[in-house]
Amino acid sequence: MPSATYQIFEQAMRARRQIACTYRGLPRIVCPIVLGHTGDKEKALTFQVGGESSSGLPPGGEWRCLWLSEVSLARTQDGDWKSGSAHSQPQGCVEDVDLDVNPNSPFSPKRKLSDADDAPNVVSLFGAGGGVMLPGPGTFSVDVVGVTNYQAAIEAAARAREQGARTLAVEAVLVLEDDNPHDANAVKVQINGRTVGYLKRDTARLYRANLEAADAPRIVARCKARIVGGYARGDGERASFGVKLDLPPFEAAP
Repeated sequence: MPSATYQIFEQAMRARRQIACTYRGLPRIVCPIVLGHTGDKEKALTFQVGGESSSGLPPGGEWRCLWLSEVSLARTQDGDWKSGSAHSQPQGCVEDVDLDVNPNSPFSPKRKLSDADDAPNVVSLFGAGGGVMLPGPGTFSVDVVGVTNYQAAIEAAARAREQGARTLAVEAVLVLEDDNPHDANAVKVQINGRTVGYLKRDTARLYRANLEAADAPRIVARCKARIVGGYARGDGERASFGVKLDLPPFEAAP
C-alpha cells in the first residue's frame, strides 16, 4: 500500500497543487512532477519553488529529487504550478514511474493522471484506503481553542464571507506541533497557512492516538471547518471570531 506521503503527492499532482513539507530538516515548497519508485523506495521528481535548500535555491526555483521516506509534514496548498510543458531531458531520479504530470510522458508511467478513479477523492484516514482528508459527520461540533490569540488571522480568512452571513465554510489543516513548549502533544489548526488556534488537549491526544493506530503518526490531515462570529452585535460591539471543525469521532486508545 502506498504511504500517506505518496498519496499526498499523488493528490497534489492530480489537482496541480503545490506541496509544503519538510525534507531533511528544511522547509520546502515543491511541485511534484514524476512519482514512483527507485528499487523498493518511493521517490518523486519535483520542482522546488520556495522554502530552503542546503545548496541554496535559485530565484526561479530548481529541480529536486526527493526520497519520500525523508519527507515529513507534507500538505497540499494553492500556489503557482511550475512543471514545463514537456520533458526535454531524461531524468534519473525515478526508475519505475507510476505517474507523470506530462500527458506525453516518455517514461511509460504505469498509470495516467487522466485515468478515471472509482475511489472518492475524500476518504477516511482511519480506513484501509488511507487518505489525508478527514470526513466528519457534518456537525462541526469541535471547537478550536485559543482563538482569542489569533483573531487577526481568522478575520483575514473570513473576509470572503458574504455580507451578513454568520458562518463561512473553509478547509483547515491539522499540524502536529511536537516542539510546543506547553504541550508536546499539541495539534495546531491552520487556515490559509496561518495558525488560528489548537485542538483541545484531550482531543489532540485522541487524534494522535488514532494516527498511530492508522500507522500514519506524522501525517498532516485536513478537515472541513466553519468560521463563526465576527458580526456586529446590537450593542455596537463586534462578536469575537471562532472556528468549528467537522472531525470524525475518535476512538479512545486501548
